[in-house]
Amino acid sequence: MSNLTRLLRADGAEILLLGTAHVSQDSADEVKRLIEEEKPDCVAVELCDARLKNILDKEAWRKTDLVKVFRDGKTMLLISNLVLASYQKNIAKKLGVKPGLEMIQACESAAASGLTPQPIDRNVRTTLSRTWGLMSGKGKLNFLSSIFGWNALIANLLIFLVVLGSFFIPESKETEVAPTAKTDSAALSNAAAAAAPANTGLTKKKFLLYGLLAAIAISFIPIGRRRESVSEGELSREKIEELKKQDVLQNMLAEMGRDFPDIKHRLIDERDLYMVEKLRHVQGKKILAVVGAGHVPGMIANWQTKVDLEELDRQPPESKLTSLFKWMIPVSLVAVIGLAVYRGDLAKAGEMATTFILCTGGGAALGSLLALAHPLTILAAFVAAPITTLLPQLGVGMATGLVEAWVRKPTVGDLETLADDSASFRGWLRNRCTRILLVFIFSSIGAIIGLMVASGKIFGA
Repeated sequence: MSNLTRLLRADGAEILLLGTAHVSQDSADEVKRLIEEEKPDCVAVELCDARLKNILDKEAWRKTDLVKVFRDGKTMLLISNLVLASYQKNIAKKLGVKPGLEMIQACESAAASGLTPQPIDRNVRTTLSRTWGLMSGKGKLNFLSSIFGWNALIANLLIFLVVLGSFFIPESKETEVAPTAKTDSAALSNAAAAAAPANTGLTKKKFLLYGLLAAIAISFIPIGRRRESVSEGELSREKIEELKKQDVLQNMLAEMGRDFPDIKHRLIDERDLYMVEKLRHVQGKKILAVVGAGHVPGMIANWQTKVDLEELDRQPPESKLTSLFKWMIPVSLVAVIGLAVYRGDLAKAGEMATTFILCTGGGAALGSLLALAHPLTILAAFVAAPITTLLPQLGVGMATGLVEAWVRKPTVGDLETLADDSASFRGWLRNRCTRILLVFIFSSIGAIIGLMVASGKIFGA
């Protein structure tokens, strides 16, 4: 079944809007056939400039400058791209085709006809930033719960709060009564009474035990259900082609809109508008636009809609709450230590500072060690974490990632096997490129945990 729609632009140009599946051999064949038969003078593709460059430049991975990635703050974008590529590859492996095969075919067929493919999609970094950054708190919770299940989210949150809270509960200490030649029964009775609360009250061990038991119990309670991913179910060529049919797509998008309206709006609706506006400015009298079938209904519906590209490209501002949270703990720690210095209790201030350095540095170093980082990287993590946790705009992951990239430069072999290695955790550890990213993630998580531990010890002192 062909998913081709013919549209007319205001200047009389004909737009051939072709809906495809990104892991379909039939879609790739249809793209090739249409370019040969229709002979368009322009081929537009659902790609942004960066993704189109990766398709046209087969050596793009070899030219990846990981140091520049860290400096530009694009580490999480690179990780997201690797995870997405791995996910698509797993699906494509079941069908025996490459992910994005129809886009590759569009670029190759366009080049064979002497044409340069034109990207019409929004930059993937902007899409991801707007999807998560503009999502409501409730929407984020619903999305995470759909992946992991509410019980897993609540259990993990409870474990985090229990471990953090345990540092604010002092250890129980039994009152010792010094022996005397003549024991005063009244004094002994009073001492026992004073010691009783310490023995019968809530101790740190009890708090940890009850909290962890509650978390384990919650993890088995069916509060919501994790959604089954496409890769976990049976996937066939027939199902892929079925998904290209408009009625099936409309039902799927309607369901997605009900469950995750924020995500659908950013991932689908905004990009529908973006690509419509881009197609209005592509040069040519007959233009073949190759897009995912899920975008076709929205693009047709918004063909006459006025679109503000500048608004759709705008990065979401950081919320005041997020900014406040980033600085709240560091400022509070500095204030507490500074107060101890002001009061002249230098010993206590030194103890607090030592606790902070050991916890944050130790946490980052342990995280780097778990990622099998180089010894110099582990040392850099320990040194950098106490500084970067006080300056949230830096981040220890940037320091550890740069050091790891410097001491263990990725080889050509690492770049050649990057796509395959990113499909498993063992591969992430084996490949120097992905291991650098793991060092970035694990050292950052370790520093955050260390900061939480240090805060509990210092504020509970």
